[in-house]
Amino acid sequence: MVDAVERAALDDLPRTRYLIGRGARLATTLPRLVPDRAWVAMTRRQVGLGRGSDARQPSP
Repeated sequence: MVDAVERAALDDLPRTRYLIGRGARLATTLPRLVPDRAWVAMTRRQVGLGRGSDARQPSP
């Protein structure tokens, strides 16, 4: 991570985004390879939101 921050700080034309971390490349490539619904389901599961129908319920 330090290398990417250093590169961004010292570059004459820094990019808007840099891939940092072990899963960064996978996280940017996978959405193009799997169907939208599968990607949304995996993302929701990863952040702990559960299934789509459960998330639409208003909290008490």
